Amino acid sequence: MSILRVLYVSRLNANRGLSLIELMVCLALLMTFCGLAVPLWQPWLSRMQIETTRDQLMHELQTARVQAMQLGSSLKLVRLQGCAWSSQASNDWSCGWQVFRQDTQQMMRSHATQAPIHIQFTGTQEFVIGTNGELGTVGARWNLQALPLSSDVQYVVCLNSAGRLRSKRGTSCG
Repeated sequence: MSILRVLYVSRLNANRGLSLIELMVCLALLMTFCGLAVPLWQPWLSRMQIETTRDQLMHELQTARVQAMQLGSSLKLVRLQGCAWSSQASNDWSCGWQVFRQDTQQMMRSHATQAPIHIQFTGTQEFVIGTNGELGTVGARWNLQALPLSSDVQYVVCLNSAGRLRSKRGTSCG
């Protein structure tokens, strides 16, 4: 009989659950850890958004290069306008870009940025890819920076003299 009684009492204690004080302590610890993690998480998130946009821009330029050779027609990248974080400057590509055929003005693709990122192009409002796949003019570059602009997360996508694209952390191609 005593063995049954011990088993019954241990089952009652096992089903008891957490007290309100234990639950409040666990929640307080969880909130403290979350509060410590957020400042570390924000720069990582900004860097990931910038790197994703940089990779998409480079991929779009390479794809347009190949497509221009296949079609035998020049293509152009044109900036998008009208997002909340862009300015009216003609070299502000912060909203994204579109790819057009230059001869027919047919839009091929469009890419709108999903995060508030400042993208500044050194050239005019459009970037031309020739029929042989040549990319614009030597020295063209896009500077990408997380918003707010006080952030230190910056990348640059450059077009060098050999017509190659490369990216680098910072603001200059050199």
